[in-house]
Amino acid sequence: MISINQSFSHLASLEQTLRETRGQWIVLGQDHEAIRVCYSMASDCGEIDYGLGVATASVGIEPKAIFAPRCNRLFVGFDSFVAAVSQAHLGSAPVSRERRLDGAFLALTVLPNDDVCVVHELGALVLSADLEKKWAVATDVLAEWSIDVTSGELSITEADTGYSLRVSLADGRRF
Repeated sequence: MISINQSFSHLASLEQTLRETRGQWIVLGQDHEAIRVCYSMASDCGEIDYGLGVATASVGIEPKAIFAPRCNRLFVGFDSFVAAVSQAHLGSAPVSRERRLDGAFLALTVLPNDDVCVVHELGALVLSADLEKKWAVATDVLAEWSIDVTSGELSITEADTGYSLRVSLADGRRF
């Protein structure tokens, strides 16, 4: 499991800690505007062997990370972004890609085919391991959601209207 192990008020403090404690490290979101809080994240099961930092504007919830072992990628949701971090060759520096979401990040789940389902405040989308969009569904602000990998279904409910929607994780088709 990958979780937050320390928070920092300044990007420089996060970078200094990573530099002092890790041989290789990467900071997501460091070029974004209005950085308010930075986090270092760590794995308790050895999924990642590099230092991971996330610089945030504190929009939405704290960053969440999940590892997809088959494609050897770490997916991280934060603010209104999702990132994919890979370490292509043993000993090489980690490389990341980011994708902007249409709303504040809420949740993410790796699917059996190594795609990732991302829920944000204004809908959801499924992305490939390289963050290419496979499908998306737009909604008003969400109140509830659930991702059921076993049944292959995403359920979402809008906050203001109470409208509920069920979507196929495979292709975005509405039930």
